[in-house]
Amino acid sequence: MDTKRTEYDLGEIIRLSGQEYERSHPMFSEQRKAFRAIASCRTSVLGGHKLKCRECGHVEISYNSCRNNNCPKCQGIKRREWVGSRIKELLPVPYFHLIFTISDLFNDLHHSHYKALYSSVFSASSGALLHFFKKTGGVPAITAVAHSWGQTMSVHPHVHMLVTGGCLSFDEKEWISIGNNYLFDVEKLSAEFKKRFLREIKKRIPDLNIPERVNDKEWVVFCKKPFAGAEVVVKYLGRYVNRSAIANSRIKDVSDGNVTFEYKNYKKTDEDGKPAVENMTLEIDEFIRRFLQHIPPDNCRRTRFYGILAGRRRKEKTKVAKELALSANFALSGDEKIEAPEEEARIHSCPECGDGAMEVVETLLAHGPPHIIFRNEVNRGSHAA
Repeated sequence: MDTKRTEYDLGEIIRLSGQEYERSHPMFSEQRKAFRAIASCRTSVLGGHKLKCRECGHVEISYNSCRNNNCPKCQGIKRREWVGSRIKELLPVPYFHLIFTISDLFNDLHHSHYKALYSSVFSASSGALLHFFKKTGGVPAITAVAHSWGQTMSVHPHVHMLVTGGCLSFDEKEWISIGNNYLFDVEKLSAEFKKRFLREIKKRIPDLNIPERVNDKEWVVFCKKPFAGAEVVVKYLGRYVNRSAIANSRIKDVSDGNVTFEYKNYKKTDEDGKPAVENMTLEIDEFIRRFLQHIPPDNCRRTRFYGILAGRRRKEKTKVAKELALSANFALSGDEKIEAPEEEARIHSCPECGDGAMEVVETLLAHGPPHIIFRNEVNRGSHAA
């Protein structure tokens, strides 16, 4: 029987080296909270349930999840909930996927002025889009999701946006279509985004010295053609929501004080434009540091809504927009089809016999934090997590 491990766990890495890391590295409260939650996730620390198969009697233990927003194990349920809510708001029109990325000259602000940086990116990207839609005569529906990482967990601030290919007129009596294959001139949109970002970041950080080199390179907003099928659109964007900087499936090896993980190298592509998949090895401390730097401070929302989806009249405006788009017999484009990620299924059948249903026969109570990380707290009798 082959017992070779095929998947590693971020929680195990933290339990292995977390206490030493916590002693030697400063962390703010949200990082520490996530750090400890991930270490405890789906372990006996949080309690759980004993399940038994009705047919064959097979017994297994299922431990509770931490439900922390930054835990790789806990994103599936939250993502399904988010996707479900967004599907209810979808309009029967084409959607565009846009990515707004700033110059790497501002990456240091991710550590020193996190909220100011991402608020500026949100404000500049949404403001640029609303500015162009205003010229069209209406207001679109915009869902925006901020990301701070690249494939190697380096700092890479950018915002993904899902935008309707049209807008609700200002008097809310007409749906104005922009088209199926074209939204706005990308160069003009990019220039508007850059102008607004520089203005916003200077307003939020008055003493910031903006390098002259920022004008040496043009900022290009990525805009993808519309997808076919409303639910596919939302499930696609769901890939970017409630997501941690790395998935457990990408961790390939943990040994000799190092972590090896898989990443996509977009500088190397094949004939079809697909990036090469390569491995990177980091010392455990550096791996943990890179992961933790993408945990946002408290009260910093990574998902925001604009246009039709903003404000107290959100439901009312969405309903009006749907009715107007349907009455105009608006047809979705069938040109682009993006495969939606498979949703994680909740397994209820017996893994042993495959026929019987697993039922809860006993509740297992939580019994305190893992001693590897919380040894000092345990010695004091504290069970804080």
